[in-house]
Amino acid sequence: MPEIGRWSVRDPVAESVGVNLYEFCRNSSIVEYDILGLMLQANCQSIAAYTQAGNNGDPYVKRSVDYLKKNKCAFSIECYECDDCKKQGMTGPGDASHSSVYGPGKGSCTIRFCSSDPSMSGTFILTALRHELAHCASYCAGSQDDDCTGSLCRELYAAAMDQRCSVYSDPVAYRDCLRKLAKASASKSGCKTKNQKEMDEILTDVFISKCLKGGMP
Repeated sequence: MPEIGRWSVRDPVAESVGVNLYEFCRNSSIVEYDILGLMLQANCQSIAAYTQAGNNGDPYVKRSVDYLKKNKCAFSIECYECDDCKKQGMTGPGDASHSSVYGPGKGSCTIRFCSSDPSMSGTFILTALRHELAHCASYCAGSQDDDCTGSLCRELYAAAMDQRCSVYSDPVAYRDCLRKLAKASASKSGCKTKNQKEMDEILTDVFISKCLKGGMP
């Protein structure tokens, strides 16, 4: 409300990021921004610290982080640029990956971002963070089958959590979007030996519903 110099509503994440409920982007809106009104988006390093401290108000990120912390599954977020991205197995800016090593009462999940372009880091990192944290939560829950079926199931869940398909209100279009994303990701991991037709045979509506509703946090 410009006329009185105040925001019209309280911060949706309440006091989790500070006592000033009307502060926006730490009063530094020239270099930082908050598209959804939930998460400060400036660069990879600040978002990583923000999330690991438990102060990320995005509901999809929060769901995975809460699950990981509740089940004592450690996780970390690392940021890389340029040549360091390739050393970590990433292709370049806009890529992300994770590695999970969980066992009874121990282990961790490491999320890696390649984000050397400040202009795209905020939007990219939020989507990728949702996706990779969903993978961490799946592994924490015990979903560690490395075959094609297990890989597709995890990718379906991660794709649903990152919300890229939420633009489709039609259920059929939404599922087709999830299928496409799951196949693209799984073809690089557990489904390397499968062709598109073979993956489509696995990705039935029943299979998708089972992966999204059962066996995941």
